Amino acid sequence: MTKLSVVFLWHMHQPYYRDMVTGRSMMPWVRLHAAKGYLDMAQAVKDTNARVVMNLTPCLVRQLQEEVEGARDDFFLLSQKPAEELSPSERSFIVRLFFMADWETMVKPYDEYMRLLGKRGVRADADFDQIQKTFSDAEIRDLAVWFNLAWFGWNAIDRHPEIAELKRKGRNFSEEDKARVLAIQLELEKETLPFYRELWGQGLIEVSASPNFHPILPLVYDTALADRCQPGVRLPQRFRHPEDAKAQVEDGLKLMEDALGRRPVGMWPSEGSVAPEIVPLLLDAGVRWIGTDEDNLFKRVRGMRRDEALFHPWKTPDQGRWLNLFFRDHGLSDLIGFNYARQPARVAAEDLVRRFREIRGSLARLGQPEGMVAVILDGENPWQAFPDGGRDFLYELYTRITATDGIEMSTASDYLDRHPPDHELDQIGTGSWIRGNFSIWIGHPEDNKAWDYLGRARDDFARLSAGVSGEARRRAFDSLAAAEGSDWFWWYGDDFQSGMDCEFDYLFRTHLKNVYLILGEEPPWFLNEPVLQDKPAPPVEEPTDFISPVIDGKVTDYYEWRTAGRFDVTRSQGAMFQSFACLKNIYYGFDRDHFYLRLDPVNSCEAERTVRVTVLTIPKRVISFRLASPDRVNFFFEDGDGLKPTTVPLELAANRIIEIKAPFSAFGLQPGREFHFRVEIWDGDNEVERYPRDGYISRRWIAPFPDPPPAGPLQRRYCKGRTTHGRWRRCRSAS
Repeated sequence: MTKLSVVFLWHMHQPYYRDMVTGRSMMPWVRLHAAKGYLDMAQAVKDTNARVVMNLTPCLVRQLQEEVEGARDDFFLLSQKPAEELSPSERSFIVRLFFMADWETMVKPYDEYMRLLGKRGVRADADFDQIQKTFSDAEIRDLAVWFNLAWFGWNAIDRHPEIAELKRKGRNFSEEDKARVLAIQLELEKETLPFYRELWGQGLIEVSASPNFHPILPLVYDTALADRCQPGVRLPQRFRHPEDAKAQVEDGLKLMEDALGRRPVGMWPSEGSVAPEIVPLLLDAGVRWIGTDEDNLFKRVRGMRRDEALFHPWKTPDQGRWLNLFFRDHGLSDLIGFNYARQPARVAAEDLVRRFREIRGSLARLGQPEGMVAVILDGENPWQAFPDGGRDFLYELYTRITATDGIEMSTASDYLDRHPPDHELDQIGTGSWIRGNFSIWIGHPEDNKAWDYLGRARDDFARLSAGVSGEARRRAFDSLAAAEGSDWFWWYGDDFQSGMDCEFDYLFRTHLKNVYLILGEEPPWFLNEPVLQDKPAPPVEEPTDFISPVIDGKVTDYYEWRTAGRFDVTRSQGAMFQSFACLKNIYYGFDRDHFYLRLDPVNSCEAERTVRVTVLTIPKRVISFRLASPDRVNFFFEDGDGLKPTTVPLELAANRIIEIKAPFSAFGLQPGREFHFRVEIWDGDNEVERYPRDGYISRRWIAPFPDPPPAGPLQRRYCKGRTTHGRWRRCRSAS
């Protein structure tokens, strides 16, 4: 019988939030994830006798140790402070940020926490200095308690009955209640690393690691390597420091050995980022195996069948040594990370096990006696989206695998001991788990600016550290290495928004400033300039042609919005805001004389709310209608006394979607001028949502195009038949 081994690797990581000079930690995520995901994941393994890999990043382990030793984050300190003693700015901080959780699963189930959110509103750019004045001291205390209560996982709830009692209480918490919640969190942090050490000793888990401060290792080695998987990308000034990459690997493994008593032999390079150049560094440090994405395999084995290539480990050589390689099944890993939270636990678990059975069947048909599939993903963030924190899904999954003939769970090292790889890869591909390249972390002007900052600080470190003590040099390098971490670059550019991008930018520049301060120098002026730039929000798709949709509230024809621009609301709003979004997508486009807008609503949006489409002309123009009665549409322009109604020939239809047609003349726009707009959702006199959450959607209205040429030698070519100024150019005939 063919046997399939499933190698789960759960990646646990938080960037280094602590200021190495002041000791201040700005973010609460190490503490909160310790109270939720870290212990929950370990408990699920213990209760089911599962066999998995837990990938702990050294910078996470270091912060857990520091917090056990007494370090406290800003959120903890404000939670701890009596509500009556909080300053207005501290109250504003709490009202703004103490709802940072998945609203659907961690706020909405609790009536009082939900009431406080309703009072606060969901706008990220609201005037919280004013809003905090509407909260009583008791409500501020309740909010502080609820934020910390919401982040307890089921492991903590099972072992500390007072958590459930406080949730039932709901409001009018005392300072003693709050102190107990915080004390439980600190107890859980103390238990985390010993629990993992215990499970590792019992053979239920294997602990692997990432490089020390979670850098994109190939880019620290040499940013020029990005051109290999992103040909033609605009790169920053070259940053090339193989010695830093080597130190990130070796320092990280040493920290793990000191903390857990054993040195990991496996590694998930940060974000699965690999290149042939890093293989010698890993082998020199004693790394036996690494995991990365399947894209970095198929770059090197083009034409090979997927089931023949993916479901076994590989090995790649370096001077007579071999590094073993596990390539993650991208699709299966993403199902857990992004899809299964919306399904019943039994259905989701059975679906994944069914897919494992199909892989086993495919291997059997190939005549393979055994094989493995690597499922590698974030081990802490997905569970926020599961109604029960992922408990039922994990238990169902682990027990169903154990009960399935021919399928078992295994750690990576155990699998290699039993089945050493015999498939050789002459060279590993270059790239990460996302798109098979490094575009998240390099190439965008903000990313490149951050790399330039890092490069200047690295050059200054080399110059300034020559004459200082070994201890100061080590501390300064640690701060530099923390700035080399991938997380700061993750939030630069257009790909993702956190709701706290400015804070991440500040942390990145603080780590660089501290390099100078530790070495006794004043930080250079350029580090006071944020990397972030004010900019219009990027669409997912730009308009590529005129459109002329039928305004009937339905997608009458697949092609009528095919060449429109599209703004993906769920991608732009950030995880905290997606659960309450009224819209899924915004489509927009134009013809010679009209602006077209399509809004795709979600069923859960309250019908009494008002939609406003605000065009940021001077003066502003606003299209306004209620979701309950979209046939009654109003058009306003802004003057010194507010919005004034006016009559404009608008067309609007609402059915499954909402479609709007408005003449450009209504906005006072001339051809060739840019126009900016946003979509707002209002509840009475309060704006509760805005798309984009920050900035606006921008588009230039091109002058009316001349008539198209006749068919034949001047036939139109889709998306390429016009110049940027709207003129037709001669194209080859299709024949």
